[in-house]
Amino acid sequence: MKHARVYAAGMVCFVVFVTQSLFSGGTGQSIDARTSGIGGTDDNAAFKTLIDAAADDSVIDFHGITVALDNAVVGKPVHLKNAAIKQMHQDRPALTINGDSYREKEVVISDITTLSPTTPYTPKSTPRETGVIIVLSGDNTITLNNVKVPDAPKQGIYIKLSGANAVLIMSNCEVIGSGAYQRAKLSAPVDANTPVIPLAEIPSQFVVWTAENPVNPRIWFGDARYKIESIDYDKKTITFPSDTGVRKPENGVNQSKISGAPVAMSKDPYNGVYIEGSGKAFTVIGGNYSSNSHFGIFNRATAKTLYANVIANENNYIGLGNSDKPNGLIASNCTTDGNINNGIDINRGRDITVQYHTARYNGVDGIFIGWGVGAKIQDNTAMSNFRIGILLNGAGKGSTGLRGAVVAKNRCTDNAMAGLICTTVYDSTIQSNTFLRNPYGIKIDGTMNFSNSSGCVLTRNLYAGNSKRDIYINARNYIPGTPHGVFSILDEKFENGAKPNIETYMNDASVVKLGK
Repeated sequence: MKHARVYAAGMVCFVVFVTQSLFSGGTGQSIDARTSGIGGTDDNAAFKTLIDAAADDSVIDFHGITVALDNAVVGKPVHLKNAAIKQMHQDRPALTINGDSYREKEVVISDITTLSPTTPYTPKSTPRETGVIIVLSGDNTITLNNVKVPDAPKQGIYIKLSGANAVLIMSNCEVIGSGAYQRAKLSAPVDANTPVIPLAEIPSQFVVWTAENPVNPRIWFGDARYKIESIDYDKKTITFPSDTGVRKPENGVNQSKISGAPVAMSKDPYNGVYIEGSGKAFTVIGGNYSSNSHFGIFNRATAKTLYANVIANENNYIGLGNSDKPNGLIASNCTTDGNINNGIDINRGRDITVQYHTARYNGVDGIFIGWGVGAKIQDNTAMSNFRIGILLNGAGKGSTGLRGAVVAKNRCTDNAMAGLICTTVYDSTIQSNTFLRNPYGIKIDGTMNFSNSSGCVLTRNLYAGNSKRDIYINARNYIPGTPHGVFSILDEKFENGAKPNIETYMNDASVVKLGK
């Protein structure tokens, strides 16, 4: 029996069908795990006996007892509930749900809290993709409801979808502090004027990491790893190379960081949730995925994805991240604040929607959309990010870059570089947005070998207090013999009716059409 749950996000409603927890009408039993003798210091054998004896669709209630497990495997559709599951070994998960052995069934895990091993976690030179809970899903449904994974030594939850009809539903889960996360903030900018910073401002675990890698140590500053020249433990300082004038990250682009930008050590890329493979749907409703050592949620699966009412704050890299062509992804009513890199980062997708989203104080960009078709970015707040509020970037992915973008009714305020930047965006509609107190309100540019926009429309946007330009457009011809870009600026609104602060770079003034 299935019930519909309706989640409202602004003016949009999502309906998610979740199988009834008690498996009404099924053949399962209602089992009290306390009668099985489980609840000791090593429960693997007792747990296996309990699961093997249970019929499919059974509800196994642990009534809050602590179960010590070392990669115990569940290979049948059951409902596990109300347990504290202690991970006995650092390098193996406490529990594996192996859904490959059955079809058209549902595993439900609800009101479960996982506990880290007693032995402190020591970073290894070769990370393993294991976490506290591993879910392997065949053509079936797995539901995680109110599952809490605090302070996991590695990945919080690792998921592999391996069936075309696999469905994963996460509801009100909490994955916080995976991967021995630590963080600090610099009190001064990292630029030519500050080649030395106090060691005391770096997390203590960072020092251990550099000792393991004395030849080529790195540290994360926003979106780039910077080389460290030396560490003086007597003076408690770290010195950075100053030959480039400005720190030069590994991607070869010179950038200086703003005072107070987040700083963190991230040797092991452990995520709150990591999902890969292919499946039918991946749905995350509610929950908190914050303070993890890499992504809050990193989704590399091709399943259709919905994030609604999700919090992913202060992760050591990105709050919510997607790649591998996440077609039809919707992120609605989510919050991604204070992440080291981007708040939300969606790459290589079609028909992406990000709406009613809040992205503030991120180390690089609030909302990043990579190349693809049909992105809709609307009704979001991108505020006080250390680089760009909203970045649409189709660079390097074919001559037409990102196509069919709609950016509407967003509020981009107090971002350090720009409210909105469009790089190699072939055609777009940018309307009814507000750009306040950014250096650039809107900046539109292309790159070499990029076919310039065939019809970019800016209309009914409001600009106020942008220190360099309200609008900057580079409409030059990047491919010889092809047309210049064509841009329409219509019915724009400027602070107190002031004259618009617009700069265009082009060879033919006709490529920009100014309206009233």
